Amino acid sequence: MECSKCRFENAAEIWFCGQCGNRLTQNAVAKPVKTIFESERKQVTALFSDITGYVAITERIDREEVWEITGRIFQGAAEILAHYDGFIERFAGDGLLALFGVPKSHGDDPVRALHAAREIHGLVASLSPRYEAGIGIKLSRHSGINTGLAVAAEIDHVKGTHRVTGNVINIAARLSNLARAHEIFVGFVTYRACRNHFSFEPLKPVFVKGKTEQIPLYKLLSSKVSKSFNIRSSHRLSSEMIGRDRDLYKLEMRIVKAIHGRGSVVNVIGEAGIGKSRLIAELKKCGIMKQATFLEGRAISIGKHLSFHPIIDIFKQWTMIADDDTDSAAFAKIEKTIRAVHPEESDEILPFMATLMGLKLVGRHAERVRDIESEGLEKLILKSIRELLIRKSELQPVIVIMEDLHWADASSIKLLESLYLLVEKYRIIFINVFRPGYLNTDTGTVTKVEEMLPDHYVEVLLQPLNDSDSKTLLDNMLEFKGLPRSVRTRIVEHAGGNPFFIEEVVYSLIDEAAVVRHNSGFEVTDKIKSIVIPPTINDVLIARLDRLETQTRELVKIASVIGRSFFDHIIRDVADYIDDIDNRLEHLKDAYFIKDRIRMQELEYLFKHALVQDAAYESILITQRKALHLKVAKSIEKLFKERLHEFYGMLSFHYGKGEDLEKAEEYLTKAGEESLRSSASIEALVYFQEALKLFIDQHGDSANPEKLLVLEKNIALASCRKGQFVDGLKYYDQVLERLGVRPSGSRIIEAVRFAGNLLYVVGKLFLSSNKAKRSPGRREKEIFETTMKRNETLVIADTGRAFSSMIRLLRMGDAFDITKTANGFRLWVGTGTVFSYMGVSL
Repeated sequence: MECSKCRFENAAEIWFCGQCGNRLTQNAVAKPVKTIFESERKQVTALFSDITGYVAITERIDREEVWEITGRIFQGAAEILAHYDGFIERFAGDGLLALFGVPKSHGDDPVRALHAAREIHGLVASLSPRYEAGIGIKLSRHSGINTGLAVAAEIDHVKGTHRVTGNVINIAARLSNLARAHEIFVGFVTYRACRNHFSFEPLKPVFVKGKTEQIPLYKLLSSKVSKSFNIRSSHRLSSEMIGRDRDLYKLEMRIVKAIHGRGSVVNVIGEAGIGKSRLIAELKKCGIMKQATFLEGRAISIGKHLSFHPIIDIFKQWTMIADDDTDSAAFAKIEKTIRAVHPEESDEILPFMATLMGLKLVGRHAERVRDIESEGLEKLILKSIRELLIRKSELQPVIVIMEDLHWADASSIKLLESLYLLVEKYRIIFINVFRPGYLNTDTGTVTKVEEMLPDHYVEVLLQPLNDSDSKTLLDNMLEFKGLPRSVRTRIVEHAGGNPFFIEEVVYSLIDEAAVVRHNSGFEVTDKIKSIVIPPTINDVLIARLDRLETQTRELVKIASVIGRSFFDHIIRDVADYIDDIDNRLEHLKDAYFIKDRIRMQELEYLFKHALVQDAAYESILITQRKALHLKVAKSIEKLFKERLHEFYGMLSFHYGKGEDLEKAEEYLTKAGEESLRSSASIEALVYFQEALKLFIDQHGDSANPEKLLVLEKNIALASCRKGQFVDGLKYYDQVLERLGVRPSGSRIIEAVRFAGNLLYVVGKLFLSSNKAKRSPGRREKEIFETTMKRNETLVIADTGRAFSSMIRLLRMGDAFDITKTANGFRLWVGTGTVFSYMGVSL
């Protein structure tokens, strides 16, 4: 058959040209796949493989024999790759590049790639005896496999069109070059995904072209699974979504409207376990979602005081920032994303988005935010987010999903409320997912949205399943209807329409061998007769946890202390005394306690439901909880020491729970300062108040007055920025009293003081002296700066007292050179403005 590309004549049974590697389409075996024209980021696994000693082989035999060998290898490799749904990206010379996870992901693509690579190596070994005499050596291959993010577009199996780019492919090629005959080298993410299926030998980390740091390297040794591995034989408990078709339709219609220019705010409200996350998961699968940009953030159970946590989570995922990225790497990713969306305003938006993300600014970006007060900074951060969302929505509709919003901090709620107004003019949808009662009680957000945007607001209130739907869900999961009627009835009655309860009862039946796997489904055993259905979901979960092997149960408890989600490297560090963590985590996944995902380029585990985490946490003895919280805190300090400022709030939580009050107070103070820096004054106030309470509880009357001074001054500042001026003034007065300034007396005394201060200041204006003044002492600076801050608050809260306070400041400043203080120049400017109205020149 003649190749359409290079016109080389190939044997009839050959599918790929022996000259150039082009697919001979007449015999193409791949099934047609719809071309994808829109680019998307995908997690892919790249397999790069070469014939070992190929150059030497080409020098020993005729070109036609070389083409025959490579053609047979390519033909066999194509069949193997087709079996594992691998996409043949390129055949050239002796080289082969195949991709797994495009155009569709299977969930086990790294495993498929390794099986395919082993079989291709086996194919070459089987062909070797036929050609060894002619080439003088044994035929063999060496391969490299790597998993990571790539940008994929225009993929078509039949035409061979493709555009898949990313460093993941380059690294796979580098790994292949490092491998010797018969060897298969893999990268870290591939190893993580396949370690329970294959045995590996860790090798010394290496430098590869294109990477500034060494990368981990692993050599494949053998398979842990049967050679009869069948990629379609795995059986997992599942059911189509039951009883939520109308709710899903509501959400889909909002997206259709957004595509046609109408935004909306959607609140998905439901009790724990009712199916909120499942509904959102089904929405993500809808074909219409491909026409929109999808952004997702999640609040966490300790997030009430973690400033802007769900907002930051959205932008971390949008910009692909990993938790172990350095500040400079994170900054570069933010800059790249902003420039791609809004190049014209990127220099203006960048410093404020970086500030929100908690990054340290340098150079011109630091200059841009310097001296901007909290309120102004908050407005500029909001403006930057608005600009990004607006510009993105002009390119494509934007869907912002906020999971577990009932745990969000007040600053995030306030920011979201400001963003909701965008839906009136732009193709933006906000989908808020939360439990009933939380937001109404804490912030009134639900009511506000209904009032603000009556024509753009939709509420999806998830109701319990009815008995019929509950029975259908039960039958679907077990794939048979042979469960005794009495058992089915008890399960449905106790579940009360909660799908999560039904799922956990099914897993419990399997745990106890009352239901066992049989062929492609399940069957009932005699143990079903004595089975007890726990009355509540918590009882079900506790019973399942109790049946775990001791160390595996301990691992679940440790994970519950870390949080709803936990990164692989953190759980390994905290649970370093537990044996065989890999298999235990895999068992917990198989038992449906946890699931895993690649998030921000890292392996992360997530409790299947927050109720699982709660049940595991509550089962821990209090003394053990304290010890585990302390160990988690120390692990965070060790693993994230380069970016510890992002974890101050979390560290204060863990040290507080571990009752290391000194460290808790330290991190509460740091978290408050960090919150003020990012304009989250609500959380800053809470942090400082908790720090002050802890400090006084620890030290009582012997408390260090200097430390009290700092905390009270911070509380005053945060109170005023939050708009609580009366409280702020009270704390400023306490600070001044600690510094030795007399407190305010009666109105008569204050009037006399004001008259005396005013006469003194006016007299000095007319009897000015050129005598040089001394620099202020440390305490004088402290008093002056605090009085200045207090006066700024009075300008807003009580203008009459503000003028009196300003005159007092001027008299105080006559004792030294106030230009040597941080705000001395501002005082002169403000005073000059006031006196100019009086016809007096300063």
